[in-house]
Amino acid sequence: MTSAAILHEQPASPRELQPDLPARFEQAILTLLEKDREVRTQTASELRAELTRLKRELTGARTPDTVTRSVPVADASHSHTAPVSAVAAPPSSSDAQLIAGLMSRHRAALAGAAALIILAIAGAAYVFAPRGGSSDSAPSAAPISIADLQVEPLTTSGTAGLPAISPDGNYVAYVENGGGIASLRVRQVATGSNVEIVAGEPGVNIVGVTVTPDGSFVNYVKQLPQRQPELWQIPFLGGTARRLLPGVGGRVGFSPDGRQMAFTRASAAPGQTELVIATSDGRSERVVATRRTPQGFLTVVGAFQAFAPAWSPDGTTIAALGGIFGEQATGQVVFVDAQTGAERAVNLGPPLPGTGLTWLDERAVLLSALDRSSAPLQLWLMSYPDGALRRLTNDTSQYVSPSLTANRGALVVARNDASFSVWTSDATVERWTQTVPTTPAKGPIGFRLRWMGDDLVYPATASGGFALTRWRVATKTTEVLAPSAGNQSVSADGSRIVYFDYDTGEVWKADGAKRDRLTSSGTFGAASSGRLSPDGRLLAMIDPTGPKGLVVRVMSVDDPGNVREIVATGVRQGGAEISPDGRSIAFSSFDAQNQPAVTVCDLEACSSKKTFPARGILDSHWTPDGRGIAYTDARTRSDIWVQPLDGAPPRQLTHFPSDGQQIGDFAWSADGKRLAVARARISSDIVLFRGLRGTTR
Repeated sequence: MTSAAILHEQPASPRELQPDLPARFEQAILTLLEKDREVRTQTASELRAELTRLKRELTGARTPDTVTRSVPVADASHSHTAPVSAVAAPPSSSDAQLIAGLMSRHRAALAGAAALIILAIAGAAYVFAPRGGSSDSAPSAAPISIADLQVEPLTTSGTAGLPAISPDGNYVAYVENGGGIASLRVRQVATGSNVEIVAGEPGVNIVGVTVTPDGSFVNYVKQLPQRQPELWQIPFLGGTARRLLPGVGGRVGFSPDGRQMAFTRASAAPGQTELVIATSDGRSERVVATRRTPQGFLTVVGAFQAFAPAWSPDGTTIAALGGIFGEQATGQVVFVDAQTGAERAVNLGPPLPGTGLTWLDERAVLLSALDRSSAPLQLWLMSYPDGALRRLTNDTSQYVSPSLTANRGALVVARNDASFSVWTSDATVERWTQTVPTTPAKGPIGFRLRWMGDDLVYPATASGGFALTRWRVATKTTEVLAPSAGNQSVSADGSRIVYFDYDTGEVWKADGAKRDRLTSSGTFGAASSGRLSPDGRLLAMIDPTGPKGLVVRVMSVDDPGNVREIVATGVRQGGAEISPDGRSIAFSSFDAQNQPAVTVCDLEACSSKKTFPARGILDSHWTPDGRGIAYTDARTRSDIWVQPLDGAPPRQLTHFPSDGQQIGDFAWSADGKRLAVARARISSDIVLFRGLRGTTR
């Protein structure tokens, strides 16, 4: 009878038996008695955590005292130790004493409930205990396997990203980028209905989304052209939006009690990034930790990624993505004590560790990460505090910006897939031929395109990652030139190629079958994205390691130690390219009003400068005659425009159909008679995973 009741009958409401029972305590009891295993309390430690929170709320008691210990901290040059707060329960603490403490403070309200708790624990122990033998200790839960999770696609537009799930798992807020304009939407998981709560505006990006812990608001990061990102807030189902904070470096992460939020940002001081805590209304900012070059927190935001710090379930530790960005670059997960700011960094290897992280429980962080730069972004589990990684997903898609429900039972994530094809035209740029069929790509890495004689060179998917590939136009066959390589640059005659090995961090040059390393192992510097001069002797680059910031440098490919500085002021992150005649250089810059621009000057001394507004994306190229700079329009990235150097207005060069494809890169042949364009399609949709609870041990 008792077993049947436990299995099949709905329990009476505890507050019917004891009217003055706190509602939160009633919910804890009902969760213990829940029939659905996906939402039932899974472990004794989970129950204890809930009772601890209840005790804190009812009595105003603090969480268990903290102790200080020394842990190794990753550093650019050496290791040292720093105090990090770690939760440690007093030796006399026990679950029974915790319940007794609650009862002693609320004896009248809780006396009747105690029996319900004991019955629930005992019943669950009997009904759900493993059969077939005894053990001195409770068995650990099975490791998470993607095969054990239920997967549900939530969107099919191909332009949805940056999801944030509501605490109860019933709704998902996300950014819809259809038509090149970003709007903020909320989707009901059960019905699939969508509500637009922030309409799209041309030229305005929404680059980060977070649902507040109480489910009442959506915080989002809004970025206007040439402005720092700002944090805004809007009621969950729409209404009047208000600005909370300027100058954030990504979306925010909330503390467990919802009273505080953490975010990263670039400091006003050059070369510094900060981890900042503020109250949930954007007030009372406090810088918790500051990292200085070559170390830093990630603060980059974009249409498909926005880095957010994550608070541990006990509120003592904040995990954030960061890295070492000097000569020996590596990505990191940085664990920061929320009170003292003490850091413990776990090195991941690739320069970009991932696009987001969140705590699965007090012992594990779930993150989007790379195990090597040539592999796609996957979901991983990192145990805490030791930092051991275990793969959760293993496929060719990219998984970015994960978000968990309050009970850690469901996860939403954006799943990205990319492909591109190469089209070539004659000198008229009116008649186009699809020369390279549609092929998978690893996001922007797969879009760089160059001519090599009459053939085309680009990174293509290969062996679970990608490889620098040569497409032989005459035979329509491919040849792998270098595994895990990209960012290639080719001399005009096709005899020399310089490329970057993403897995080793080395820059190589290849003269036919002869190959030589240009940079030492592990270096991820400016040479990794440099561009060869037409004669193949010089490599132009924008170097971020200058004494006062970005500088334009030129390296001798035959003598890599011979590096010359061209200009050291007004340089902007982007590209530098030498003109077809080898006499001039164009590079990304800032104008006199500190607005993004493109500067053209002579290669020898950078005199006689001409500056033009940066109307396109960062990657631009000289026209074959050297009279203009060609670029992809910034808004839709669907066509190529040319800015004449004589100051005439820009003119549109190509007129591709509006079919949702974007231009990844383009290149002219050595004789200037053929133009090749990589037309890319990036598909991003929101996916829901269920069944994560109780499987992290």
